[in-house]
Amino acid sequence: MTEAVDTGAEAGEEESKEGVISVTSKKTDRKVEFEKTFGTDLESAVEIFGDAVVFNLFNRQAVIACQSRVRGILNDSEKSPDEAVTAGVNFVPGVVTRTKSAAKDPVAALAKDLASGKIDMETLEEQLRAKLAEIGGISEE
Repeated sequence: MTEAVDTGAEAGEEESKEGVISVTSKKTDRKVEFEKTFGTDLESAVEIFGDAVVFNLFNRQAVIACQSRVRGILNDSEKSPDEAVTAGVNFVPGVVTRTKSAAKDPVAALAKDLASGKIDMETLEEQLRAKLAEIGGISEE
């Protein structure tokens, strides 16, 4: 039987030792550590917990990560629902995909406004000069 040990450590202080799990309560400032192994690789995890448990944990985490990726697309009003579906279909667990949003890239936003007819070339030039002046690239003249 493993006994919980109150280490008296400060809240948030987590040491990483192989096979040792540290848990800290920020509400009570208490911390415990205990030894626990989940296996060192897929084969040992399956040996300890069985195929169904290992697969179910993987599947649950993969679905959550996929939902998060698609939600990020849906949260961007510049992106279409079809783009969100495509991101979900193409999702690969463990692969980080970063996209530059036009809303976060002022030059891309201006180019999009020009292409859509929201602004004309003169306005584009004025806004580009203003953006460059903000970052100290050129003076506004």
